[in-house]
Amino acid sequence: MPIEKASRRYLELLQLKSPLLHLGVFLIGLASCLIFYASSWAMLFRESFLAWRLSSFFMVLPIVLGLIYHKRHYFHDYELKFSWLSLIGISVVSMLWFFGSITHISVLIYTCLISFLVLLFCGCFGLRIAYAFQFPLLFLYFSVPFVHFFKNPWQASLAYSVAYFIKKTGIPVFYEGHSLITAKGQFEVEDLFHSFDYLLPMAMICLLAAYFFFRNTKAKFIYLLLSIPVLFFADVANGYLSLVTAHWSNERYTTHT
Repeated sequence: MPIEKASRRYLELLQLKSPLLHLGVFLIGLASCLIFYASSWAMLFRESFLAWRLSSFFMVLPIVLGLIYHKRHYFHDYELKFSWLSLIGISVVSMLWFFGSITHISVLIYTCLISFLVLLFCGCFGLRIAYAFQFPLLFLYFSVPFVHFFKNPWQASLAYSVAYFIKKTGIPVFYEGHSLITAKGQFEVEDLFHSFDYLLPMAMICLLAAYFFFRNTKAKFIYLLLSIPVLFFADVANGYLSLVTAHWSNERYTTHT
């Protein structure tokens, strides 16, 4: 009987220490990741601090921590266990990081850093816990500065759309290079369209709204499908009105190059 009580007591203590054990291993792994990849983290922190946009690492990380805290009951609902499969993912990401560092591809380096955090979370708390927190973990990738790759296609789409609608009104307009040219002057695309600066923040806000206000995946998809294009059409309307106003007012109420 004393042996059974002692073993039962030991199991109870082990269960109490289990969350602290997993948390301790996670913190040790996090510290190791920060030390080993210190130069890459410094690059990410420097760029995030200088840009200081909504999609920077310092803005995304508190949101992710808040989302995890909001669903903290998952740590009690699911069994915590170490996942050794994450070591394979960490090995692959390490090779990708090495390739990005020797080729100086900053986006690949930053993506690997965030992937280290995600895989470390999966390995220390288990795949079931990671699946339950899939939205916060994937949301962390918004801190990677990748959106500037879409700037030229986004603004070109806006310029083509505005040129199409203006031609329908009988005003001759041409899109050449980074300018819209009319009979009254030349207008830079950078000066006409400003929605790109708000594209990623709006996508983040729409995703958060869909996550909190809708439970059905289909409803979330429909909401995102209807919300995000609003920014595009709003900027098309803005560019259209600016050019039409410039044309009919002999450019009294708008500027051009």
